[in-house]
Amino acid sequence: MARGWIPRIDIPTLTGIYYYRLRKKGYGDDYSATYSAVAKKVISDNKFPSDYNDNWGIKQVIMCSNGDSPGASPGFWISVRMSVFIDMQLKRLHC
Repeated sequence: MARGWIPRIDIPTLTGIYYYRLRKKGYGDDYSATYSAVAKKVISDNKFPSDYNDNWGIKQVIMCSNGDSPGASPGFWISVRMSVFIDMQLKRLHC
């Protein structure tokens, strides 16, 4: 990946998926600062599922928005998205 990737965090909801992304430029040399900026945008959105705080993926997004760096690779954030998606589907099916 000569030019890198664009940090992006996807959040599945019961009605769809929303995401935010930012280019790394202007956020330092590493991707963790950019992911923190993206996470702040994600949790400030009114679609952010506030009732899923026990979900591992949601906890990772919240930690990242507070400046912690749980992961700075696309693969890590795919696992976050899948954790939230699976939990949403389980709750939807048990309603």
